[in-house]
Amino acid sequence: MTDLVPVRRAVVSVYDKSGLEVLAEILKRHAVAVLSTGKTLEVLGKLGVWVESVAAYTGSDEILDGRVKTLHPKLFAGILSRRSEEKHQATMKKQGWENIDLVVVNLYPFEAAIQKQGVSEEDAIENIDIGGPALLRAAAKNFETVTAVTSPEDYELLGKELRANGGATTLGFRRKCAGKVFALTSRYDRSINRYLAEEPGGIGEGLPESIRLELLKKQELRYGENPHQKGAWYSSGEGWGADSFEILGGKELSYNNLRDLNAAYKLTLEFEEPFACILKHTNPCGAAAGKTLAEAYRDAYACDPLSAYGGIAGLNQKIDLDTAKVLNESAFLECVLAPAFEPEALELLKEKKNRRVVACRNWKGRRGGFRLFHLEGGFLAESIDDIVSEQQSLRVVSKKRPSEAEIESLLSAEKIAKHTHSNAIVLTRGKKTVGIAGGIASRVDAVWLALYKAGERANGSVLASDAFFPMPDGVEKAAAGGVAAILAPSGSKKDAEVIAAADRAGISLVFSSHRHFRH
Repeated sequence: MTDLVPVRRAVVSVYDKSGLEVLAEILKRHAVAVLSTGKTLEVLGKLGVWVESVAAYTGSDEILDGRVKTLHPKLFAGILSRRSEEKHQATMKKQGWENIDLVVVNLYPFEAAIQKQGVSEEDAIENIDIGGPALLRAAAKNFETVTAVTSPEDYELLGKELRANGGATTLGFRRKCAGKVFALTSRYDRSINRYLAEEPGGIGEGLPESIRLELLKKQELRYGENPHQKGAWYSSGEGWGADSFEILGGKELSYNNLRDLNAAYKLTLEFEEPFACILKHTNPCGAAAGKTLAEAYRDAYACDPLSAYGGIAGLNQKIDLDTAKVLNESAFLECVLAPAFEPEALELLKEKKNRRVVACRNWKGRRGGFRLFHLEGGFLAESIDDIVSEQQSLRVVSKKRPSEAEIESLLSAEKIAKHTHSNAIVLTRGKKTVGIAGGIASRVDAVWLALYKAGERANGSVLASDAFFPMPDGVEKAAAGGVAAILAPSGSKKDAEVIAAADRAGISLVFSSHRHFRH
């Protein structure tokens, strides 16, 4: 294979127009003749690039509302022809066609389109790019002599390559670019496959028959869960949730930080009103909703200040100065996560250099889909647990009925129990936690620990359990500790005994319809 290949002619057709001024300077510096389409053609022309429309070059106008504009043999022959094959070059000469040395293309934003609220299937389908992947794959296949660039982030790398080699690219550079192409198109096709499989009335139902993972390394981490383990952060390319975390202050995020931040993020999505939570080892140790974000954080911290030390705080609204002051007054926090920060609040929070301040730029929940869990030698897949109880779905099974305020508090506690490791017990008063126990092997012991954490605050509290009580002893212990009402799923063989225990203690017992194990 030839090492150095001069870049004389290029195809440039990009949806994402960012960085075109950088690319234009590179193309002008090396006197590259450009073929382009639509708005890209217009922008490059205004930037002084020698550019010709693909339609004029091929002699074929765009048709079908732009669905067909680059799918032409003159264009693809220029990309796919092998310079080292005499027959190929004889054909090109006979046709009067030119070889193409560079393809710069990025794709319609299908993944972004399907994340928009209320997107129609028609809009989603129109965002499936056909010509773009075809051009890139053709260029990548012929990396022997053709360079393919897929992202504005790589324009400067292209410029450096051309400057270092007198307007040519090296085989190693072209091969690396080809690898990026097939990683991109594979991920792109995977997202389309997943959308069609999950869409009601689509090609499949339930979980897919095959799952393909395409992950790009975002960042090398100092280490994994422990210092002797290696760690790295990978992106699925979806651009929301943890993939949109941005560090605004403090040190780099660690492996454990990211796991805790992701857990905090998922919990905060359960609440629309001002809400704050503090997590340790992906378990909440305090959570509360309030009239203001500052009040919510103060109440969350008050649940268990001892465990909150070194924790991760998640808040579901923009942090204002009042909230930042409350955060600053509490014990050391590893990270603070929120959708955004007011400028004065951010400056205050950045004063402590060991505290990471993290914004989630695309704050929204997953709509459907599934999650994976790694096993040795395989994976488990399950649909998302996106169910929470509503008042009309609850069933009061005790003689004593809970008050409206207690029902509201029970529903809030259940949302938090859903994000606590099983066996999970959450005690709340109003919409603030006063005791949490998670990851305990015995449910009755989990009740004891939650009561111990709550102390006197357990009197008059309500309790939510992530799963049923297998024995009446958990209910008996809760009642003896001052709990006034309990919410738990039904399903135990001893449900009748559990109900009888609640009646003997004179407390309310409410059954929900769904279990929320989190292992």
